[in-house]
Amino acid sequence: MNKDKLEPNQGSSVKEKLYELIKGVTIVKEEPKVLLGGIVRVINTTAQFAFPVFLPTYLAGHGIPTSTWLAIWGTIFTSNILFNLFFGYIGDKIGWRNTIMYFGGIGCGVTTLAIYYFPEWFNGNIWIVGLVAILWGGLLAGYVPLSALVPSLVKEDKGAAMSVLNLGAGLPVFVGPAIVGLLIGSIGNVGVIWVLAILYFVSAILTKFITLPEETK
Repeated sequence: MNKDKLEPNQGSSVKEKLYELIKGVTIVKEEPKVLLGGIVRVINTTAQFAFPVFLPTYLAGHGIPTSTWLAIWGTIFTSNILFNLFFGYIGDKIGWRNTIMYFGGIGCGVTTLAIYYFPEWFNGNIWIVGLVAILWGGLLAGYVPLSALVPSLVKEDKGAAMSVLNLGAGLPVFVGPAIVGLLIGSIGNVGVIWVLAILYFVSAILTKFITLPEETK
């Protein structure tokens, strides 16, 4: 439906395409803050892929059947879609970094712990557990400004910066289940949930150092 005419890609030779591919790797050396952004992006959705591996069984032990958890899980991402719009607006108002740090990192860290402890504290109350899970899904959207922040770190090669973010978006599919598989036998459910929460808090700290060029002058 877009009527704009796009200019053809000038980098059509094999050599130029290879250069662009390599640039996606070398940019993290030239601009380490892009690498930090990629790490934060990995942490962003690591819990999203870790939770389904062990959380349904844990919640079932507190009277919340898997069928109910699946309904909550679906609602989580409905709230996430709505909050994507909200945090895009908030990011423009209070700053991209602040949004990622406070709503994304700290917010998701706190609600991750709540998802574990609330079923114990409130005797498996579905409404309370569902509410905090939906809140977690909403705060997960607090990382939305990352897609604007990281490309803004470089004057050129913004496509390479975005490729680092795209890699960070894909890795949690492996990292999340791997954390559960490697650690749950030794530290249990509570240990895994704390690891995931600490990762969120670490992402808030890392984001503090992802400053735009004009902010460092």
